[in-house]
Amino acid sequence: MARRKYYDLYLDIDITRAKYFFPLVRHLGYRGIGLLIKENTEPSLIKSLYDIASTEQLEILFRFNKSISENLSLKQIKGRYLIVAEIKNEKDFRDKVRDKTIRLLSFAFEEFVNILSKENLNLLKQFPGRYIELQLSSLFNATRRARALALSNFYKKINLVNSSSLPLVISSGARNIEDLISPRCVRSLLRILGVKEKKILEAISHNPETLFKLPQSVIIMED
Repeated sequence: MARRKYYDLYLDIDITRAKYFFPLVRHLGYRGIGLLIKENTEPSLIKSLYDIASTEQLEILFRFNKSISENLSLKQIKGRYLIVAEIKNEKDFRDKVRDKTIRLLSFAFEEFVNILSKENLNLLKQFPGRYIELQLSSLFNATRRARALALSNFYKKINLVNSSSLPLVISSGARNIEDLISPRCVRSLLRILGVKEKKILEAISHNPETLFKLPQSVIIMED
C-alpha cells in the first residue's frame, strides 16, 4: 500500500526565508505545501523556491489571492499555482463561490463556523470543483474568549463539518515557525473536536492532493 501523503496548503511566511522552512516541513511529515505569494514578488524568487523545494523532495504550490492574480502574468510563473479567495463574511462567500477562476475559498476558524450552514452547503454544491479551507492558526492565536466561542459553535455544527457535501481542506495558515503543526497533531486535534477520521484524511490528504494534481489549465481557466 502506498504511503499516504499529507499537505499544508497555507503558509503565509516571509518568502525570502521560506527555504529555511522546507526541511522542517518535510521533517514534520508533509509531502507538499502551499506558499502564499504577495504583490511585487519577483518571478526569479519563485523559481528559486520551486527549485529548492524540488531538491528537498517537497511538492510546492504557489497560491495567489484573487486581487493579486489579476495583476500578474501567471503563465510566466515556474511551478504550480492556485487562485485563492480569503473569505471575511457570508456576502463575500456568496460572491466568490461564483467566480470560476477561484478553486479555494479560505476561512479563518471563526468565519468558517459563522458561515457554515445547510443553505451555504447547498449553494456550494452548485459549483463543483470549489474547496473550503479552514485555517487552524486563527484558532490558536485567538483570545481565550473568542476561542471558546468558536469551539462551542464548531461543536454545534459538527454534523455539517462531517457532511460529505463539504469539500474541506485544513491548513495551518502558519505565519511563523511556531504555527507549524505536524499531520499527526492535526489529526489528534480534529478527533478531539469531533471530526470523523474519514473527513480528516480527506481534508489533509485527499482533497489537497487533488488540487495539486489538477491540470494547470483547469486551475486557471474558467469551467
